[in-house]
Amino acid sequence: MFALPTIAVIEATLLVNRLMPPDAPGRSDGAGVDWPGLVLLSGTLVTPMLVLALALAPDIGSQPLVLGALIVVLAAFVTGWTAVERRAASPMVDLRMLARPEVWKSCLLTFVLCVGTSAAVYLVPQLFAVSADEYGFGAGATEIGFYLLPGAVAASLAGPISGLGARRFGSRAVVTAGIVIMVAALIALAAVHTEV
Repeated sequence: MFALPTIAVIEATLLVNRLMPPDAPGRSDGAGVDWPGLVLLSGTLVTPMLVLALALAPDIGSQPLVLGALIVVLAAFVTGWTAVERRAASPMVDLRMLARPEVWKSCLLTFVLCVGTSAAVYLVPQLFAVSADEYGFGAGATEIGFYLLPGAVAASLAGPISGLGARRFGSRAVVTAGIVIMVAALIALAAVHTEV
């Protein structure tokens, strides 16, 4: 299941390494990598995954202090990262830029769209995998991959098409059309969820 994407990533990496011209890194401000910011941001991104994994574990109900401690660690990472990025000469993420409405609104929209999309990407294969004796289809991993293939092809085509559409109609129109198409597809999935 993961072999084909892995092979594609390896091939793409080799092609980029061979075809891209050399580009020596250079900085005009003389600042290096923001290592404290890098470590704190990594902790900020990894800790919620640990919280989610532990929250889904069946025996975590008897150990709520572990979840509470991880949430405190997450708050410490976020606070530390924010403080470091505000003082860094060359921050990884410029927090002043994130305060601009056009940036934080697009980040929020991206988050909401990703949550909606990932819920469908998670739930649809689960429906296919559930036994046919219950409410699912009893499909194996290969069958699930074939069922999802048209969606993967459509998603691959949507990127270039949306780029062309953004140049011609503007990004707001493309995002709106994408949301309408996604909502229509999810409603269609809900309406005919008993059929492959």
